[in-house]
Amino acid sequence: MRESFCLLEMFPLRLLLIALTFSSSIFDVTALQCFQCNSVASPDCLYGNNTLHLWPCPVLYSSNFSSTEAIACRKSENTDNERRMVARDCAYSGEDVPERKMQVGSMEIIIYQCHDDACNSALRPSFTIITAVLFVEFFYLFIFH
Repeated sequence: MRESFCLLEMFPLRLLLIALTFSSSIFDVTALQCFQCNSVASPDCLYGNNTLHLWPCPVLYSSNFSSTEAIACRKSENTDNERRMVARDCAYSGEDVPERKMQVGSMEIIIYQCHDDACNSALRPSFTIITAVLFVEFFYLFIFH
């Protein structure tokens, strides 16, 4: 009898956790936010954690009045003879690129493209908030009860 009562007690908490999980993904209708800077103009762009460079991605408008919204954030890192330049910006085409390395002459180029807010920072997120909430819910439900 006590076990069934415990399940009924935690049902509202479980329902709340599930509702919060899905509401965070359903109601996110704001523009994608990416770090937008380059280390030539802003040396702190090398590190990618300065929130002064975090901006909503602008919509691009063409001459035929069509518009294109950003679909991802991009980071490119160029190294040539010990000099390193980093550019972080919004991406309007392409797919997610975990990390792609290219060599052009003496220059090494590393490109990274991702689709989450602020994912082109120095720290690459390993999982989203939805995954974190589901993990906490699983841990709570199956470990403590």
